[in-house]
Amino acid sequence: MKHVIGRGDIKENDTLLVICRGGERLAFLMYQMTYHHVAQGTLAGEPFMISYCAICHAGTGFVPVIKGREYHFHCAGVYNGSAILQDRETQSFWNPVTGECMHGPLKGERMEMLLLGQMTAGQALERWPDLRLALSKQPAWRKYILLPFMNFVGRFGIYPPTFKSTMPKRDPRFPDMTSGVGIMADGLKKFYPIEELEKSGGEVTDVLNHRPFIISVDEDGFPDVWYEDAEGPDDVPPYVYTRWYAFSLTFPDCKVFEPRSEGETEAAS
Repeated sequence: MKHVIGRGDIKENDTLLVICRGGERLAFLMYQMTYHHVAQGTLAGEPFMISYCAICHAGTGFVPVIKGREYHFHCAGVYNGSAILQDRETQSFWNPVTGECMHGPLKGERMEMLLLGQMTAGQALERWPDLRLALSKQPAWRKYILLPFMNFVGRFGIYPPTFKSTMPKRDPRFPDMTSGVGIMADGLKKFYPIEELEKSGGEVTDVLNHRPFIISVDEDGFPDVWYEDAEGPDDVPPYVYTRWYAFSLTFPDCKVFEPRSEGETEAAS
């Protein structure tokens, strides 16, 4: 990837989505995923799929295999103000945040989640100097007109036409477009606003199933999550970096982070 930056194809401050499977990593340019929404392939000989929604900022990774069969996905429309996925084999519809099938022959099935990080190209190269980058060829009109527009509305939290009509009554605890980290484990559904994390010194500790974990925010506003006793780089709580409306509509009864006194944490069993 460093040669791509050297040629000027991407800049060091461009945002990447980095998927990990089987100890291997592959990066995608966020601005290209704004158009494609879905990318699918193999890492370490195993299938993966990632999805990204520019409006809610949710980027997630999954194993697109159910009961031994691989499925192939595309963005089929908008649900709850976010891109909804559909598999081509059964035409079933899937939640892009949880990986659960919501409607169709596979209803109730859930894909295994994979670690997907968001960071700048410079940060990614610093961590993984040999990181590979997947680039798609873009027609000029898409590259210079459509993608800048889509990224503009996503960056500044502007709903495209018809998006609001897909959303029920929203949770008023935070403004819709509040960015944050959502923990999505069985023992905890909780949203941590980036602004509140920054006010707390850029790093907070919480507990999930008796395991302390840390959420940090870097100087560019990107979060990272890990267990204090992590057994490896992929041993992290399931989480998504997204906007409040998408997380709260997916998990209506979710908890929210509240700053506490020094040394105090909130536990989840």
